[in-house]
Amino acid sequence: MIDPAIHDVPVAINSQSVRRALRFLLASAIVFIVFVFVAYFLTFHDSVSLKQETWGQFGDFVGGTLNPILSFLSLLALVFTVLLQIHQLDIARAELKNSQSELTATREELKRSADAQHLTATALEEQAKHAVISAKLAALSSALSVTTEALTQARSESAFYGHFSADKLLQRKEAINSEILNITEQLCGNQE
Repeated sequence: MIDPAIHDVPVAINSQSVRRALRFLLASAIVFIVFVFVAYFLTFHDSVSLKQETWGQFGDFVGGTLNPILSFLSLLALVFTVLLQIHQLDIARAELKNSQSELTATREELKRSADAQHLTATALEEQAKHAVISAKLAALSSALSVTTEALTQARSESAFYGHFSADKLLQRKEAINSEILNITEQLCGNQE
């Protein structure tokens, strides 16, 4: 965003005013040239001379009259173009400063975005870990349920349940309970 103060410069410095001034200076130069020639021929209305010294005097008159006028008009044109360049440099500096501040703001926003993405990734990793643990606990809970039911059935029938005896089922149930307790302790330990 360009600094509004840059555009509050006097009208004499904007590019259209400079163009108008340069056109005016060019038109003035043409008028002065025509005026000098007309003045010479009206004052010294002799016919065209074949003498070299007459042509030399004509050249001295035209050069002596027009050179200072055209030099002054050239100086004015130079001043106008320098003012325009200064104005354009001020605008360029303001745009550069604004670009730098926008770049700084963009960098800060990207850093915040990267930090947020890092936090999101960390949270997703934690959620994934908890989902794996939760799935493992659910599977162990199901296995415990099946083992408990098989153990109950084996005790009520006092026989073998499939190829497992009641003792083996009891050992399996204790192993599953132990694993569930270990996982639960790890979860509680990670949260502290």
